[in-house]
Amino acid sequence: MYCTNCGKEIPDDSVFCTFCGQKVDGGVSPEPKAAESGTQGQQPVKPPVKMNKKSLAVAGGVVAAVVVIGGATMLFSSPKATVAKGFQKTWKAVCQEETGLDAYLGMNSIGKMIKDGSSSQKLTGNASVSLWGAQLGDADVSIQLDREKNNKAYVTAGASYSGMDLGTVSVYMDKKSIYAAAPEFLDGSFYLNLKDVEKKLNDSDYLEELWDDQRIFLQEGMSSDVDAFMTEVQRVVKKDVKSLYKNMNVKKSGKETFSIDGKDKKCQGYDVTISEDDLKKIVEDIANTYLDEYGATGTFMPSDYTYDECLEQSERDVDEMRQEIKKYTSMIKDDLNFQVYVGPKGRVVSVKIEKKKLSAAAVAEVTSMQVGGTASVEVNLLGGKNPMDDMSVKGEVKFGDGTSASLELSRELKDTKTDIDDTIELALAAGSAYGSNRTNIELNGQVDKRNGQWEISLRSPILNTTFSADGTFENVKKGKSFSVSLENINLGSYSSEYGILDLEMTYEVAPLKGSISNDLPQKTIYDILDMSEDDWTEIENEIDMNARAIGI
Repeated sequence: MYCTNCGKEIPDDSVFCTFCGQKVDGGVSPEPKAAESGTQGQQPVKPPVKMNKKSLAVAGGVVAAVVVIGGATMLFSSPKATVAKGFQKTWKAVCQEETGLDAYLGMNSIGKMIKDGSSSQKLTGNASVSLWGAQLGDADVSIQLDREKNNKAYVTAGASYSGMDLGTVSVYMDKKSIYAAAPEFLDGSFYLNLKDVEKKLNDSDYLEELWDDQRIFLQEGMSSDVDAFMTEVQRVVKKDVKSLYKNMNVKKSGKETFSIDGKDKKCQGYDVTISEDDLKKIVEDIANTYLDEYGATGTFMPSDYTYDECLEQSERDVDEMRQEIKKYTSMIKDDLNFQVYVGPKGRVVSVKIEKKKLSAAAVAEVTSMQVGGTASVEVNLLGGKNPMDDMSVKGEVKFGDGTSASLELSRELKDTKTDIDDTIELALAAGSAYGSNRTNIELNGQVDKRNGQWEISLRSPILNTTFSADGTFENVKKGKSFSVSLENINLGSYSSEYGILDLEMTYEVAPLKGSISNDLPQKTIYDILDMSEDDWTEIENEIDMNARAIGI
């Protein structure tokens, strides 16, 4: 018989259709054969196939899925997607993949403990200053920072010079307030309410009084939440970069061989074009985000100005800054064309830019020379785990008058089972029709992983400086705790064997034991936001009197 729902032929004794699952109610008998019906030569006629709504939906979904998967495959394998993902994967690897000293110490875990967890950090040191081999004096310093997950923090800093105690300064902070005290000099503590700060920053009368009394200029509407500001900057950058990826033009080009992790690899090349408008937008949006939040805060204001005159000057300063930004972004007069090579793991391993024509106006903005020129930049990121393990940057500018300048920067990390060797080299060169000169700077660091011994050295002719230090890493527990000692630091002149600074220092990081509480002097509490000029004068006199009493 035949199913009344889908029309398929099924066994006569079926209760359910073996094709569509529909319950069978008697079914439909097959048409008689030609010999029995008297219509010899005619084929039996099957009933039309019927599709219910559920079957149509399933079929439509399958077709749609095939189309979507096929389209997605084409999209994500397109040259544009490959390059965009390549940059993202490279950036992620640079930020997250620990190698060398970072892996040895477990720096990501330590960094997380310091930033988000409970930790205790302590820095102690002794510095001896000398001139031409003659010691001028020595100083001891000790700083301890304890921090809890709930943003509580306590800092204590003390120092002495040539055996004379210079006193200590302590600071306590939580989500609501900050206290600061120097018990040796002042019988009390300074107090700052963070919520009041937000209110005061939006109180024009208070800000005017602050200028009149203290000559401190702040603008109304500023925020003290730096984290919120950085989040906004990241949002702006992410939005602009997303737009840049969407708008860029990418075409496949030839392959090139690069040595990656000691092995030659053929990497696919791509010709990429980014519009000048997208480049300008990123620069301008980041700068304008800062100006919108902070304006011209920090700009020097003449002391004889009124507060209103300061506001007017601030507006002029901001306008000038915005014009300067446009002035420099206007130097971007063409789309940016460059080559990108994508290698193993889908990362970008090389970027090459060549600008065959620099406008005279753009050169004049930087060098004051009314000449054009050419420029080229090549960046190679060839490290196996972290792209920065084997890195090189080459840049060169040639001007129309025959002068030139070039920069070469390279880094090579060698990490074996027993040693870490990290070398950075920088070469600067300048040339003209009359000759050229080149300066090489080298920074080298080595770690013996068997005993924690390390040493570092720097030679810089351009700064006329040499630097060397060695010490020991101790208690290394892969991100849980460690201490590092600096035993023989020497900062000296490149042309002299005598050091001008000898320093011994120890830095320790470990999980916080116990909890933090505010034990600063509470006898007198000075609310910074409500203090007048007379209050500050009185405090200054008290500090001076106490300093004299202890011999300072």
